Amino acid sequence: LAWVLQSPELARRETNGLVLLWRRDVPERLSRLAPFATFDAPTPVAADGGLWWVSYGYLASELFPLTRALEWPGGDQVVRYLRAGVVGIVDAASGRTRVYLAPGADSLAGAWARIFAPLVRPADSVPGPIRDAIPYPRDAFRVAVAELLRARGDSGSWRPRPREPFELAAPVDSGAVARLWMAQAFETGSPARFAGLLAATMAPGGPRVRLWSAPQPLQLPAELLGSPETAPGVMRLWTAQGVLMTEQGLFSQPATSGAPKGLSQLYLTRDDRASNGPTVAAALRNLLTAGTHALAADTSLTGRWEVARRLAAAADSALGAGDLEAFARLYAELKRALGVGHALAPTRGRR
Repeated sequence: LAWVLQSPELARRETNGLVLLWRRDVPERLSRLAPFATFDAPTPVAADGGLWWVSYGYLASELFPLTRALEWPGGDQVVRYLRAGVVGIVDAASGRTRVYLAPGADSLAGAWARIFAPLVRPADSVPGPIRDAIPYPRDAFRVAVAELLRARGDSGSWRPRPREPFELAAPVDSGAVARLWMAQAFETGSPARFAGLLAATMAPGGPRVRLWSAPQPLQLPAELLGSPETAPGVMRLWTAQGVLMTEQGLFSQPATSGAPKGLSQLYLTRDDRASNGPTVAAALRNLLTAGTHALAADTSLTGRWEVARRLAAAADSALGAGDLEAFARLYAELKRALGVGHALAPTRGRR
């Protein structure tokens, strides 16, 4: 109201000395300061005793010599040059905004920084605790994934698993402090087997990107199915001393409310060992004491169809016995096995 009426007196009287914040949307706020860049969706970062919003500003162009065109992730824009040149950091409490050169920024970003000096600050001036927690640029990683898949070719192609990149904490080198990594695993063949892992992080010396290819395709654990009372989390894959490890949680999440209530079971695999437990400590303890055994069930179309057939038969038996609760649970598992995630259309009301 004070803004519409252009009344500073009203603003001072009604806010009682508090700070007024305009343009609270982080990308819009940063775009007003650095209009030469396109800022992505912000990521919350807890560091230095506070909460910060971190958003990368991308420099893009439709023209660049001797490069193939690609789609900007999340949009229809076709570009031949795309680089995370700057990074905006906004204090979630006070709204204080700073723009820095992104770690590993190229000469184009440096030229823009000189034009907008002293607005755009050097990359090494980012406060240490925040610099250690800055994630890898999301869109840049998705572009790397798309280029890697395109380079794999036709018959021996890789497929993402899971479908979207995931994040986890792991050291950059042996014995180093854990940092936030963005990663994407790939599978190949039928039945599906692990083929490779692309991972990237913002190390102290700049961006680090690694590609780990399996010497030979490795067996993957079966897809985790939920129920009307549980929902599977994202499967995370990583390598430890050259051995593949996977982690996936099963969360208590009633279908009626949709709000997760906490971890129900954690499933771990390492090489040819598998275990689960209600907590991380219990799952790790069970993994270390578990004997060597083959991982359960393949995830090929034939294997998943067999799972669906058994669930359908069990659901039919439950319906015939009049056990509607069991039928609902089995029917929900059947939909998940078939990849059906949409509810049935509601029936029309009577006229």
